[in-house]
Amino acid sequence: LIVVSYVMLTLAFVRDSFSLWEVYTYSSSSLSLPYKLGDPWIGSTGSMLFVLFIFTLVYLVYRLKGRGKESEFRITTYKILNVFFIFLLFLTALRSPFALQSVTPPDGVGLNPLLQTFWVLVHPPVVFLGYVFVFFAFAMALGGMITGESGKEEARSSLKHSLYAAWLFLALGIALGGWWSYEVLGWGGYWAWDPIETASLLPWLALTAYFHLPARSTDMAKEFTLMITFIM
Repeated sequence: LIVVSYVMLTLAFVRDSFSLWEVYTYSSSSLSLPYKLGDPWIGSTGSMLFVLFIFTLVYLVYRLKGRGKESEFRITTYKILNVFFIFLLFLTALRSPFALQSVTPPDGVGLNPLLQTFWVLVHPPVVFLGYVFVFFAFAMALGGMITGESGKEEARSSLKHSLYAAWLFLALGIALGGWWSYEVLGWGGYWAWDPIETASLLPWLALTAYFHLPARSTDMAKEFTLMITFIM
């Protein structure tokens, strides 16, 4: 249902369905097709549906890979991920990207010219992927702590791969954002300490600190650092 919802929103942009407030605000009939396909993650409420969409796909792959290998650790992790899923679903439904206008306008406001660049089609999805993998890493760490199976091969392997993916996508997303700000936005540099940049940098710094903690730490410093990353 989440995948269908995301496809429906994308089709609404492609078909210029200006009766939807999200489409009216971020698109126009003259906007080129690539930006209409990327509009769901460019808009404010649509971006939440996009995060939920990515979370759903990654979760589906994780569940399919775990078929026939259900351990106490996996089942506990599933339950935690279910809570995250419901929370993201609630946030998306709270400000639905499918909100209708009372009157259908003939055309939309259009996309901000500064956003009409190749980087807006690459940078946000990469950063959102990093956030989603942080969710999964924290769920796995929490599942391992609850079941006492943190030291087992399955738990360690799953957590390691999620952490590596989270760090890689966040690092790549920050680098792409810096290049975008320098080449397109004309900020005169790769970094300007604006709120969006800082919001991406802080969890990346916390995750980097996690990797530098002792491998056999027994004081739960690594778990605490991962929790800070998740909260950020």
